[in-house]
Amino acid sequence: MKIAEKIKSVRMSDRIAFFVTCCISIISAVDVVRYAVLGNPVAFVTMLVVNLLFILCALTAGMGRVHPLYLVVAVFGFILFGLTNNIGTTVFNITFMFQAIVSTLGGIVGTIFCIKEKLFPKKIFAVFSAIILVIVVFFIALWGTNINISDNTTEFKQEFWSVPDIYETDVPEKGRVEKLNYTTKSYAVDGRSVQKSAYVYIPYGYDEAAQYEILYLLHGTGDDETSWLIEHMENKMMLDNLIYNHKINPLIVVTPTFYVEN
Repeated sequence: MKIAEKIKSVRMSDRIAFFVTCCISIISAVDVVRYAVLGNPVAFVTMLVVNLLFILCALTAGMGRVHPLYLVVAVFGFILFGLTNNIGTTVFNITFMFQAIVSTLGGIVGTIFCIKEKLFPKKIFAVFSAIILVIVVFFIALWGTNINISDNTTEFKQEFWSVPDIYETDVPEKGRVEKLNYTTKSYAVDGRSVQKSAYVYIPYGYDEAAQYEILYLLHGTGDDETSWLIEHMENKMMLDNLIYNHKINPLIVVTPTFYVEN
């Protein structure tokens, strides 16, 4: 009975804080283990630091009775979920969404009970806030250094990467883009047969009897097979110009996708 009485004596706001913090910590641990198994050290360190910050923020909110701080985890959880997933195709980092939902409920409901129970923040709030701040500064400095090393201290100027105006105008001899539907397998998932599509740039004056070089052009995270030639038609215009001005030989460009629907 004494244990039951002790449980009943715990304030509802503290119960909520304990539950939310445990959920965030468990989800974070699962996330870190997933990335450790993947074997990419950069991705692993990134997820380790991000989830460590989530846990520290949750501990600060719960132990310091500053429940609105859970909303910080919620905001960044929603942002990271949107940045690291393709909603229409592949959702790999769904754990960010779980953390965001739990943190949102904890922040709102916990704050309501804190007001109802007339509770004020504890001094430990300042301690954990300082720890979080130190880690954030260290993380930003670490990645800032990494970016500078990757850039190799080269001074990038606009003329190094901008497209000359000559390649952004219409030409009389234009190639065409066709959609190609095909059957393949979801090799990275369960091996089932799937229907996919790709877009193919066919140069002006295409001759079926001739041989052409082929460029298979993959998109980046969050895009799909339409990105290069459909959503950004300026790339198709640039190809037309390069071929028309004899800067490159006529070629075929295929833009597939590595995503598997559903």
